[in-house]
Amino acid sequence: MQFIQKNTNQVADSELMDLEPGKVSIVIAAYNAADHICRCLEKVFAQTYKALQVIIVDDASTDKTAEVVRSFGKTVEYIRLDYNRGPAYARTVGLTHCLGEFVTIIDADDFWQPEFIETTVKFLNSHPDAVAVSTSYRFQRWDGSEVKGPILDRVDAAKYLDNGAMIDDFFEFWGRYMHVLTGTVMMRTAIVKQSRGQREELRLTEDLEFWGYLSTFGLWGFIPQHFFVTDERAVSASERLNKIKKRYQLFSGMSVVEWEKRIRPRVPREQTDSFNLFISRIATAIIIANAYVGKFRVSWYLAKEYRGRLGKGLGSFLQLGLDFGAVTWPLFCLAIRFREYLTVYVPGIAGLVKARKNTEKEQESSISVLYICSATPKVSDKNMNYYQRAHFLSQSTNLTILARKGASYSCAVGSNAIVIYPTLSGKFGQLIHAVFLGLSPLKKYHFDIVI
Repeated sequence: MQFIQKNTNQVADSELMDLEPGKVSIVIAAYNAADHICRCLEKVFAQTYKALQVIIVDDASTDKTAEVVRSFGKTVEYIRLDYNRGPAYARTVGLTHCLGEFVTIIDADDFWQPEFIETTVKFLNSHPDAVAVSTSYRFQRWDGSEVKGPILDRVDAAKYLDNGAMIDDFFEFWGRYMHVLTGTVMMRTAIVKQSRGQREELRLTEDLEFWGYLSTFGLWGFIPQHFFVTDERAVSASERLNKIKKRYQLFSGMSVVEWEKRIRPRVPREQTDSFNLFISRIATAIIIANAYVGKFRVSWYLAKEYRGRLGKGLGSFLQLGLDFGAVTWPLFCLAIRFREYLTVYVPGIAGLVKARKNTEKEQESSISVLYICSATPKVSDKNMNYYQRAHFLSQSTNLTILARKGASYSCAVGSNAIVIYPTLSGKFGQLIHAVFLGLSPLKKYHFDIVI
């Protein structure tokens, strides 16, 4: 079956009236997904909730995706596009075919735990004012480790518990936790059809824009149970790099004003500040896209415009690049590109850090270089925050700590390793910090050692 979507400006009333109460429509966009879509579909049909409509939109795959999907017979509806249009377009095509009262979207290389649909539908039925609800998630990393998110602070953890609750300020909550991923959300189909779906021109962050836009139609709920699983190992290193390069090239021409054009007019006045804070994250993504593809001048001026609002992680690295000036800015842009190669081809950076044995000579001297690393047991509770994880690892490993009295050190915490190194002062020290750890996936914090 072939189908090419034609956008219209209105949703027919009959289309909304024909939605089947209690049924859940599942839209899966697939592109060259033959190796992993079978797992995704098996997990779909293993759901405890059985009133399902499963729609596969094949974005012009060149592998055996169609053969794999057809092996599931009439349990799925298969739509093939004539040429590749990207995930946003494919998902929107699927959304136009939804017949269920509720709808959810998942990518072909991800999957759900069995209770995802039943739990989210129960929440929406219990909260008629909610347009959508999302759950927590799990990342299966390249090195075989697993990371759970988001990690709520004590106040929010007490509020949401396991059964979830409504979010007071969507953008404030999102800005702190980035709690929404494709595959974590259950939505009301009638609202989704009114939204007109995802924007095709956004080949990067198209899902973020859609979640932000959808949140302006009503209230949003959150359930802190890890029902959604995304597997980084489903895509090879070369495939991931090609995907990143293609999306960055397409996204580098985007402006913040263009990105937010259908959201900002609908944001409640009381959420304006939190929305502006969130938009700084999108600006950071646009800067990174321009930096990655070599548009140094564009990325420089956009970074200057959002100076002081670039956030953490790579945002802090971009801020440091601004501090060093325009002459060295291209080096920072190249470092961002290098980071993508590093995270793709060097899986589990934390796991590659080797334990350093302290010699008798080192024990007798007062030194300022300190390493705390694995081999350590893996963290048993991945829901720990980074402070708790550091404490667990340090207590689980027989290490000798050498440090200058009263010196300040930085600590980077991975899933099964800790690295402690001296905090360096001045711009040069900050640059060393950024190059060696600021670009790594390790999480950092600072502390003072008192001996």
